Amino acid sequence: MFQKRSLSFLVASLGIAAGLAIVASPNYASAGDAVDCAKVKTAAVKGTCDAHKGDKKAIQDAMKAAVSGYKKANPAEKIDCKSCHNEDGSAKANASADFDAKLAKFYK
Repeated sequence: MFQKRSLSFLVASLGIAAGLAIVASPNYASAGDAVDCAKVKTAAVKGTCDAHKGDKKAIQDAMKAAVSGYKKANPAEKIDCKSCHNEDGSAKANASADFDAKLAKFYK
């Protein structure tokens, strides 16, 4: 009986911990997340932000599509979110220049 309760407690604890880890992740985007479009510096991304009323998921989807297009055209070069963004989602110093040089023509 004790082992059954211990196992149940362990499974429940792991489930709660996993849920908290996902929700606490800075890159977690849900339908309710919004971006302050006034803080977006790149014109194309700001246009997407304005068009989707700051919906973070819409912006991320557009950026992921641009990165995917760039990777297909340049398979030897490694590029991902961390190339231009910090863990908290803020842009690195190279973000705007890299966007213009690499992703702008793939961004829709």
